[in-house]
Amino acid sequence: MISFSDKTILKTIGIIGIGKIIFLFVFIHQVFLWEAHYIALGLLADGEFYLISDGIKNYTEQFPVFAYLVFQCYKLFGVSPYPVIVLNILISSFTGYFLYRVLQYFFDECNFPEKIRKYKSPITQLSLLLFLFHPLINYYTLYNVHPFALDLFLLILPLYLMSRWFEKPGSLNFVVYSLVLGLTILNRATLIVAIVPFFILLWRRYNLWKSIRLCSVIMFISFFVVLPWLIRNYQKDHIIGLISGTEKLLWKGSLAEADGSNYLLNGKNCYELFTVEEQRIMKSLPVREQDAFFMKKYSEIVKDKPAQLMKLYLRKLNNFWLFRKQIGNEYSEKVQKFIPLYKVIYLIILFLCTFLFVIFPKKLFPLLSVPIALSLLHSVFYVETRHRVLIEPILIFGAIISIFFLLELVKVKFFLKKGELVTHLF
Repeated sequence: MISFSDKTILKTIGIIGIGKIIFLFVFIHQVFLWEAHYIALGLLADGEFYLISDGIKNYTEQFPVFAYLVFQCYKLFGVSPYPVIVLNILISSFTGYFLYRVLQYFFDECNFPEKIRKYKSPITQLSLLLFLFHPLINYYTLYNVHPFALDLFLLILPLYLMSRWFEKPGSLNFVVYSLVLGLTILNRATLIVAIVPFFILLWRRYNLWKSIRLCSVIMFISFFVVLPWLIRNYQKDHIIGLISGTEKLLWKGSLAEADGSNYLLNGKNCYELFTVEEQRIMKSLPVREQDAFFMKKYSEIVKDKPAQLMKLYLRKLNNFWLFRKQIGNEYSEKVQKFIPLYKVIYLIILFLCTFLFVIFPKKLFPLLSVPIALSLLHSVFYVETRHRVLIEPILIFGAIISIFFLLELVKVKFFLKKGELVTHLF
């Protein structure tokens, strides 16, 4: 049964979503196209999932879920980005509702002092509104044929299904959670971090070995979701994995000349480090041999410069939580003008969230384990700002709780000065 409060939340999300659709058709005249667009064109043309990349026809470079959704949009409505953007808006709207429910669950799970618990509704509602109007989330949702909106949805949805299982443990909820987690991994493998809070909460309720057993069952069920794609990739490009190019990402993230991203510190592509002959050879190799080519380059750095790898890992970790030197170089000049303001606001949010985590580490750790785990995993490969934007709704939630907590501290000090009896905040 949906309560009146939830009905109001749904109406709010719906109205804002409709407003975004109107804004799309009235004000947005340029949409940026990413890999999924070109894969969808290939599917329309000859029914094959592939991307022309590094000079070859690569069947396995991209995850499949979003590209197939784009393909279905083009098949139904013609080759236009606008139906895809409408789909992004719908996905983002559903994300908003599930995020709201997830934040409510974790707020209760944290078991804050009563002086904070009484603010549950305004905190979760304000967190939702800031998500719905988050400028970078809306930029990727409204201006790009990009899987970002789906990535965020498939990060939040397993957390919601996890909360449903803890509220009503049962086989059906367990299997649904496992299958959706499999879809999440198929959509983007790094989002496997959605299982981390599940494991932590299991451990708190039961014991380590039961937690390991249940999570093993979850991964076993999830494996059957990704198995057909694994088989297909081996048949097409003779690789074992969800995508090819992992070795390339490892190599990019290990370059001293780069900032842990796709770009060198001078703003040029990492391929500038290759000689003309090396680029020619690399672009003439089939997929599996290209992977071996980049793995050889990466292995040479591992062997000859292990200290450099650790230094770069820490730099990428820093770039995830803060900012890389080339931030915004893939955006338009108009977007780049807002980056200084974004930096200031984000730093305030990060400071407030960190402050709260220092005060209540055990209470907040299950929820904050998602951004922590994602940062540790992404820093193995390479880091772009959009990777962190995925977890900013969680950081905003923590920052808002911190603000209400600080307001209560101010109130306590005020009453103490007046000599009135107050209950200690902690």
